[in-house]
Amino acid sequence: AEAGERTLVVDLDPQANATSGLGERANGSSSLDLLDGIKLERLVRPTRFQNLELVPSKPELASAAVELSRRPDGERYLAEGLAQAGESYRFVFVDCPPSLGPLTVNALAAADRVLVPVQAEYYALEGLAQLIGSVELVRSRLNPRLAIGGVILTMVDRRTRLAADVSDEVRRHFGELVFRTAVPRSVRVAEAPSHGLPVTAYDRSSAGADAYWKVAMELVGRS
Repeated sequence: AEAGERTLVVDLDPQANATSGLGERANGSSSLDLLDGIKLERLVRPTRFQNLELVPSKPELASAAVELSRRPDGERYLAEGLAQAGESYRFVFVDCPPSLGPLTVNALAAADRVLVPVQAEYYALEGLAQLIGSVELVRSRLNPRLAIGGVILTMVDRRTRLAADVSDEVRRHFGELVFRTAVPRSVRVAEAPSHGLPVTAYDRSSAGADAYWKVAMELVGRS
């Protein structure tokens, strides 16, 4: 969005971190309504940031996971809702829960590509393997165009051997899919959400903000 690309964020996580991280609250309509068939244009709200719009989340979305699992074609509701966006946005990002439940399956069924953030920690490698398996399953059964769009190393503490080992292993396995820029562990990145701001707005001079800006530029270049 800061690069001038019209962008939509759809928060599909009941924890609503993407919503609060942009300084918004889910008062009124939310992504739950999108799953219920309400038109996208009625749910999108502007944010304080130019070129960035949001469909917020709220805790009640958690109950939708159970309901979706009971509906015929319940894994395709988000795809149907987002089809209304057409060419209105250059980028549509869906923030989804970390587990492979009905909400995440809806996100994968609607997506063209998956961006995978990987913390530079040992257990993240196990989670990454599980996610790749889930992507392959959704691709084979629901969404043949789905692909891994990139792997982003995050919370990298360059002072530790573990971070270096995990980073090397991820780059060895995924090659060019791994973004050149790794996001360092940063106090500013951790503080920013509590102020309702992305780190690029909270402290543009910080190492974390600089890294995320470079990640964004890489993403634009890959698109």
